Amino acid sequence: MFEATFVFAVVFIVLLLIAMAWASGPARDESRLRREQAAQERAARARAQIERKRQDEAAAARASSPSSERAEPAAPAAPAPETVPPPETPAASSAASTDPTEEAGSTAETAPASPAPAAAPASAPSSDPKPIHKPLTKYSAGSWMVWDMPDVAVGAGLVAAAPGLLQSEGKLVARTFTYQLAMLDEHRSGAVGGIKASPDALGDEGAAWSQGVSELIAADRWTGYAANFAQGALDGVALLDGETVFEAEAASLRAVITEVLADDGPARVSAIGLNKRIVVALAELAAEGRVKLVAASSPSGTLASPDGLDLTSLSAALDAHPTDWLQGIDETTGPAWGALSTPCDVLLVGRTLGLTHEFQERVLAKTVIGVTDGAVSPRALAQLQRRGIVVWSDLVATLGRVVALLGGGPADAFGQTAAIAHAVGSHVDGPTIGTFEMAEATLRGWHGDIPVSRPLP
Repeated sequence: MFEATFVFAVVFIVLLLIAMAWASGPARDESRLRREQAAQERAARARAQIERKRQDEAAAARASSPSSERAEPAAPAAPAPETVPPPETPAASSAASTDPTEEAGSTAETAPASPAPAAAPASAPSSDPKPIHKPLTKYSAGSWMVWDMPDVAVGAGLVAAAPGLLQSEGKLVARTFTYQLAMLDEHRSGAVGGIKASPDALGDEGAAWSQGVSELIAADRWTGYAANFAQGALDGVALLDGETVFEAEAASLRAVITEVLADDGPARVSAIGLNKRIVVALAELAAEGRVKLVAASSPSGTLASPDGLDLTSLSAALDAHPTDWLQGIDETTGPAWGALSTPCDVLLVGRTLGLTHEFQERVLAKTVIGVTDGAVSPRALAQLQRRGIVVWSDLVATLGRVVALLGGGPADAFGQTAAIAHAVGSHVDGPTIGTFEMAEATLRGWHGDIPVSRPLP
């Protein structure tokens, strides 16, 4: 009897386990299926993110590099640039640069220039241009000149001073000037000087730079202005008055803003990297009731008002504290990137790399305008355009400085910038690419070649 009961119990337990296993099988299968689906979804999202990043990088590369398939060469508008022997210049100092980024490639940059050949025929650009200038000429350990197109005899640009100034910054600005000169059909190279010293005390580095460029200026081979120090700070060097350049640049910025304004009431404008030029450009438009500045950012924070900020107060604050105007305003502020995330019609970017791909998702503007050299990074440009946001290159908003170097005033700067803005504003790939292609068409026409990269940071 006991054995029969035991056998019955064992059989019952086995049958119970089989039944439980059979009942739980579909549940396990469903759970496994859900886990597999979740894993597949995560993998798909990861692949999509990788693909978007690849597309952004490819778009940024396309924006940075001129395409040989775009913009057919224009007919030569003038004879090829005159090829003349280089002027006598003081020997560069043997002292090496203290910046690691400047030491790289310095051997190639400071090699002696090849002898200049005879002038090319006027009927066509030279097929084998030889350097007239060095791409980089060092006048001392802390003073230099970057010449963007070494085979072009005449250049124009600016000279800036700062203790930590890098030659890479000068190369970007020189390339920008080359494109801007081409936009105005000027057959010159961008050429930018640098002095590694305080703008208030240029010292020996400033003296070395003055001596180095004096013959270029005397021979009308270089025209420029002081970007951030007094006009008379360099002895024996004639530079364009900075106030003239400032007024022309403000007029150019006003022309670009005017081009993008709608006619249905005052446009909301936000500014990151607020500077005096932005305030001056907006003041006239605000007086006409066409714009209101709803947010402005400095390195330490953001001031915002939906009714519009007082431009007169901001101008006074910038005069008192040029590097961080918020120090002169006793009001509640937001984060330093607050102007990016303020809903507006136009976002002005007033500092170099003021808008990068890490922050572009915060942008709530319909239009972005670069207001200084290298304001928007290539990846940010690609991502903003993919979101349907119109991006204007800083080449247009700063064009007034080149107009001033060519002898024009604020009215000339406004008119010429307005015409260019109207021409590139409807470009199929956006006004930034349209601006690049306009300049490159001119460069192909008179120079026969274009730079290998575009003026993007």
